[in-house]
Amino acid sequence: MQDWLTFGKVVVIFIVVVVAMKKKVPMGIALASGGVLIAMLMGKSAAWLGTSLAGGSDAVLFSAHTVQFVGVMGMIVALSTILDRAKQIERLTGAFRSCFRNPRITLAALPAIIGFLPMPGGALFSAPMVEASATGTSLDNEDKALINYWYRHVWEYAWPLYPGVLFSAQLMQLETRVVAMWQAPLCVAAIVGGFVFLRRAVVPPASREEPRRGRAAGDAFVVLIPFMLVFVLHLVARIDLTLSVGIGLVYACVWVAMARHLSVGALAKALFATWTVLDMMLMGYGAKIFGAMMEQSGAIVGIAHVFQSMHLPVVMLAVLLPMAVGFFAGMTIVYVMTTFPVLLAYPEVAAAPLPVFMLAFAAGYCGTLMSPVHSCYVVSTHYFKSDLMKPLVRMALPCALILATGAGLMLLYRRMHG
Repeated sequence: MQDWLTFGKVVVIFIVVVVAMKKKVPMGIALASGGVLIAMLMGKSAAWLGTSLAGGSDAVLFSAHTVQFVGVMGMIVALSTILDRAKQIERLTGAFRSCFRNPRITLAALPAIIGFLPMPGGALFSAPMVEASATGTSLDNEDKALINYWYRHVWEYAWPLYPGVLFSAQLMQLETRVVAMWQAPLCVAAIVGGFVFLRRAVVPPASREEPRRGRAAGDAFVVLIPFMLVFVLHLVARIDLTLSVGIGLVYACVWVAMARHLSVGALAKALFATWTVLDMMLMGYGAKIFGAMMEQSGAIVGIAHVFQSMHLPVVMLAVLLPMAVGFFAGMTIVYVMTTFPVLLAYPEVAAAPLPVFMLAFAAGYCGTLMSPVHSCYVVSTHYFKSDLMKPLVRMALPCALILATGAGLMLLYRRMHG
């Protein structure tokens, strides 16, 4: 009964947070307040809250993960703002249009490229690119937010640099490449599912003069150098993500100033005289507080206990439990870390975990994608000033395709190894 009460509290607070964001309460404040309310309703004292939020270097507000998350989000916004003010985002999207010719491919490619880099709030990198690329098309704000959000996440099912894939492989005691190979069809399903709504939404822009493909490729390379710096420094040289993004930001500042794309005064104004950077950093803090309070207060454990108490068949539990936790937490690593060990406790799963885990990963990620508190979703809807709920409805069919693919992979694996 206590766990059902916990589930009810989470649902109520979740609704309050979503309504607050729809009523234009700043998203960072809405998320942070929701996290605090969750902790209070879970019976946590003011002293516990103070310690958890600000009681030392491991507290939510000061932990290395939070500082990195918020710092990276702020620098991403600054980098995007500088490139946009210097008209380099327009140059990049023009180059992509010339290279691909098909607006659907251009719109999908920009966020998908950024999606190879596992970074918090990565949707901020691609949002200005999608905005520029969508100029002249029939896309409205909801379309642009959805495209940016969806294609930013098409690789997370199998790309071995994402923590969800890594932790899942560790739990199964399998090589990451094995898990990545088996779950790669989920990426294909996500791409195919995305093109279902892209095909319906996009009307090509009026014809315009674009650079030839050779020159376009050169333009794209030049503008993408700051992003490639981040990729190489973080993924190849293994330099801290915050420092890597900072180096990319410094390079962009020096480049646009020396190339006279932007004067020093305009550069300083873009960096320091805009509310956008602080707004996104506040949103980052709100997302971290909400997620941490959901975990540390015991709310996530309570949700898991509710589904366990139903005595569902393992396959049904593998769908509903990760999906629910993913929806309420809005983070992949949370549903993997909290629900996969629960599934692993069942003997039939422990004997052969990969088929059930593939289904659970697909279900959990669908729940995460459909969560209105997912940081990238919040960022995308906020950037494009779109309605908070309308894009969620549009994702139902592509998510259903991903879930069906996960079920098919489970059956295929069982048949091959049965």
